[in-house]
Amino acid sequence: MVSNSPSELEDAESLTALGSPAEGYLIYLRHLGESSRDAGLGPEPQSQLDHDDESFELCESYSTSEECLTFTDFSGDEGLIESLYIEDRPLEERLVADGESTFDGPAGSEVTFISAYENGAGTHLLIGYELRSGSSGMMMPWGSYRNPSGRQSQSEMTQGTPTLAPDSMSYYVESIPGGELGGEHYLELIDDEGFSMETIVIPVGAEDPED
Repeated sequence: MVSNSPSELEDAESLTALGSPAEGYLIYLRHLGESSRDAGLGPEPQSQLDHDDESFELCESYSTSEECLTFTDFSGDEGLIESLYIEDRPLEERLVADGESTFDGPAGSEVTFISAYENGAGTHLLIGYELRSGSSGMMMPWGSYRNPSGRQSQSEMTQGTPTLAPDSMSYYVESIPGGELGGEHYLELIDDEGFSMETIVIPVGAEDPED
């Protein structure tokens, strides 16, 4: 989790139990890094680690601030990590990971839902997905989110490549202010030839990644 390298995060999945919340969290982090690269952004700020035998604090320094998260209560079996707490909240309450649910879009495009994570500060829901274009290029997707209460809000930011050529793919992450697991992600897809638009509704359940 200290690494900013998607390949190192993928290697670290060998330390987690298959299908566990801990593995899902690493998948989320790796997808976040991949979408940053596809957006043309540099690496995230270097993480600083302070730890003892039972917990650790991870801090990232920005130009005007420093953000820290505390990781505690690690659990596992046979030497593999299954879950943990972030800011005194169990990981399985913050995260749903998928990677298998796919949805058809315009011009032969396809979206695969990867993960959704309620960030440590509790301010945003970060929704990751993979977009593959078909016979025509795609414009950057944009969307909104409907919370379980029924309140719907617009995405604050979409991270990924601004345009996608035909027969290409990119990783994307959307940042939803106040988003909570258990709602629906309304994703607008537009092809850049016919400008046809299609709305895809992605259920974002609160199930454990094992389910």
